[in-house]
Amino acid sequence: MYPSPLTGRSSCALFIVAVCLLAAPAVRAQDPPEPPVKEQEKQELPKAEDVLAANIKAIGGRKALEKHKSVVVVMKGTVVEQDVELTVEIKQKAPNLMRMKMSMQDVFEQETGFDGKVAWSKDPFTGERVLEDVERAQMVREAAFNAQLKWKQLYKKVETVGMKKVGDRECIVVQLTPEKGHPFKAYYDKETYLLLALEGTSESAMGEQTVRTLFSDYKEVGGVLYAYTHEMNVGPATIETKLEKIEWDVKLDDALFKKPWADKDEKKTDGGKKDGGGEGKSGQSL
Repeated sequence: MYPSPLTGRSSCALFIVAVCLLAAPAVRAQDPPEPPVKEQEKQELPKAEDVLAANIKAIGGRKALEKHKSVVVVMKGTVVEQDVELTVEIKQKAPNLMRMKMSMQDVFEQETGFDGKVAWSKDPFTGERVLEDVERAQMVREAAFNAQLKWKQLYKKVETVGMKKVGDRECIVVQLTPEKGHPFKAYYDKETYLLLALEGTSESAMGEQTVRTLFSDYKEVGGVLYAYTHEMNVGPATIETKLEKIEWDVKLDDALFKKPWADKDEKKTDGGKKDGGGEGKSGQSL
């Protein structure tokens, strides 16, 4: 569920590439590699499983998360180097349906989604695509509603790998490794257990990008704490966004999450509908 610390968001990979192209003249210094953690120090670190459990409790607890069955989120912000406005809208429904739309003024627009079986993407760079392999695996993780509660299903390994400061806050660093795709690191405040940063690699048809996202300004909505301010650093670009709206338990038709184009072999039926169109449950769609 967005913005979940346990999905390592990657469906915005092409969106990130577009931002980097706009911000290409800028240069950002890379952080030096972290020194390896000694074996004795590793033994003194809290277990990753305990840190993840503490984070669930810190943001409201299992019951508060499980009582919600759908969510609509809208975020707005800017690409700092170019002063370009952007909007992100996410619609998500339990257990694993998601549709996301990202737009950057008149420069770029991307839609991605997962209907429980098919992961898809539509953008001006690569057109209409059904995602496979690593990209599909990334989307499956992103679509998991209440991903915080499902880390055992989403990741083959979780491990506490060190301590590091984010700003002036000491953080526990947990590395999460999926079956397919890149591992990423989550930084949890040592005292509050709130997520303060994510570091990982996004993969798309246009290549890989290393992304670091900072989270701040946590507020309670529907019994769950959310970070209202995000700062994403990728290549030469800085993307700052603020949460504008969260609506819980909105009625969303399952058909909303299906890819918005028809396959060539789909046959039209009466009324212009396609066979196998996957009509969703009745109800209002957003």
